[in-house]
Amino acid sequence: MRYVIVTEEKGAALFTINREEAMNALNPEVLAGLEHALDAVNLEKTRCIIITGAGKKAFAAGADIGSMQNFTQEEGKAFSQYGSHVFRKIETFPIPVIAAVNGYALGGGCELAMACDIRIASENAVLGNRSHSGIRRNTASVQAHSHRKSKGTALYMLEDRSQGSAGGGACKCSVSQRESFRAGYEAGTPYWAECPDCSQSGKKSSQ
Repeated sequence: MRYVIVTEEKGAALFTINREEAMNALNPEVLAGLEHALDAVNLEKTRCIIITGAGKKAFAAGADIGSMQNFTQEEGKAFSQYGSHVFRKIETFPIPVIAAVNGYALGGGCELAMACDIRIASENAVLGNRSHSGIRRNTASVQAHSHRKSKGTALYMLEDRSQGSAGGGACKCSVSQRESFRAGYEAGTPYWAECPDCSQSGKKSSQ
């Protein structure tokens, strides 16, 4: 099974987390798939990366709690550290990385979205922390992402018990225009260029 499907068209690489039956929950194989896909990007040809989840219900509904149940303490720590490593790799990638948030982005899924430079949200997008799982986000998550939003907003998104709507952490253009990210992707245009939030990205797409 391919946990991350990569397709390329018109200078954009689309990474699709392929675990629709599990709400695209993050497990070691998904994280490894994301890292492998990043390592395989041709920076001379690819202008941007779009990360999304298979189906319409979830971008990534957090870590896969089922697969974590049998982890030892050391295995759990290693999984958490590897997730932070992959998210940091996304955050520091030399070309823009866009999170196309379709549905739930909870816990680790919210962290994944926040690691991206831009968040384009569908109308049913929900971002937040799965606090009922008993797993709290580590402080590195807030430190790593607070430069994108205020520290308070980062804390709200990662620790809010009720989850937030798309407007809290997503680019405003996606909410106001009600446009699917796929429209821009298929048109091959830099559809984030007109948005004040999107244009704040410090990265420049390659020519």
